Amino acid sequence: MARTGLGWPMGIFELLDGTASFDSFYHAQQYLFETCGERYAIPPLARKVFTAGYRGAPALKPGSRGGGYDFLGVEPPPKPEKKKG
Repeated sequence: MARTGLGWPMGIFELLDGTASFDSFYHAQQYLFETCGERYAIPPLARKVFTAGYRGAPALKPGSRGGGYDFLGVEPPPKPEKKKG
């Protein structure tokens, strides 16, 4: 949705998986929840992914079991073709 609807170069889950920053997202979300309240509660699926040890690309995040797509057992979306000109 982020790529198609907003024109972003990658979706949010691609960003979290590809940059090995899922744990950064998780800890930031935990801080927001503790500081700002229930509105920023960590989604249950994100909690399951984090707890299971899927923190992002293992090549970038040693000790990680993979990213969210690995946790779900699905293929990430294909990379968009670069526009010419």
